Amino acid sequence: MSKHSLQQMKERLAQELGRPEHQVIRFAYVQDGEWAEQAFLPACPRLECFSVTKSFTATGIGLAEAEGLLSLDDPLPRFFAAEWPAGADPRLERVTVRHLLTHTMGLGEGILFDHQRYALEETDWLKYALSAPLPYEPGTHFTYSNSTIYLLARILRKAAGVRADEYLEEKLMRPLGMGEHAWEHDPDGETFGAAGLFLSTRDMAKLGLLYLNGGVYGGRRVLPEGWVRRASRCQTGGLGSYGYGFWIFDGLGFAATGAFGQIILVLPEQNAVLAAHAFHPQDVDYPAVMRRILAD
Repeated sequence: MSKHSLQQMKERLAQELGRPEHQVIRFAYVQDGEWAEQAFLPACPRLECFSVTKSFTATGIGLAEAEGLLSLDDPLPRFFAAEWPAGADPRLERVTVRHLLTHTMGLGEGILFDHQRYALEETDWLKYALSAPLPYEPGTHFTYSNSTIYLLARILRKAAGVRADEYLEEKLMRPLGMGEHAWEHDPDGETFGAAGLFLSTRDMAKLGLLYLNGGVYGGRRVLPEGWVRRASRCQTGGLGSYGYGFWIFDGLGFAATGAFGQIILVLPEQNAVLAAHAFHPQDVDYPAVMRRILAD
C-alpha cells in the first residue's frame, strides 16, 4: 500500500469520515510524529470511548506483569478465593488471566454490556461475573464479553492494591500526558474497565502511539516491547482475530474499537495512528476506509 503525505491523508480522511452517514464527531491522525486533527461537530472534548476502554485495562495487565505483580497464567482462585461464589461452574477454577485477555474463558454469551448492567438487580458485579455459566472449556471458545475485562480490572485491584484506574493513572495516563478524563465504576466503587472511559480523541491516539513505538512514548519506555508484540498479534489460536485488548487486521494493523464508531487504529507500515470518536448506530468500518485510501 502506498504511503500518502500527512496533508493528503487529512484531506482524504476528512472526505471519507466527514460523510453524514458515518456520524464521525472528530478524528486525530498522527503520521511520522506529525498531527492532523479535525472536528465535524462541536462537542465536549472528552467523549466516551466505550470498548476502547478495554485496551487501556489490558495495557494495565501488561504493566502489572512487567512489575511481577501477576502472570498471565495465574488462575482466578489466586485473586478471588475470598469472593468465590457458592456453586460456581467447575471450569471457573481453570480460567486464567490470559483467558480473560483473549475472551476465551468459556462463556456462551457476553454479559455486562450497557443494556444489561444498568438494569441488573444484582449490585455485586464481581459475584455476577464469576457466577456466569461456562459451557465451554477455557481456551476453546471465543466469546466477546465486558465481564472478562471487568474481571481484569478487579484483578489489577487485587494485584496492585489500588483501584485499576488509580494504577493506570500512575503507570500509563501520566506518562502519556493524558488530559482530564473519567472512568466508570461499579456499584462498589471499583473500576469497570471494559467501557466507560471518557477522554479526548487526541489522548486516545496517544495509546496508539505508545504501541506504534514499541512501548516508548516521549523518549521514555512505558511498556515492555515484548508486551507490545504479544498484544498486537493474534492470541486466540484461530478462534478470533484478537490479541491482548486489540483486534487484529491482517495486512493493515491492529485496533482498539468501541461501540458506535470509536477507534484507535495502529498502522505500522504507515508509521501512523488514527483515532476517532463517532456516534454511529452500526459502527464505522475504519479498516475498510483506510484500505480504500491507501490503495489509491
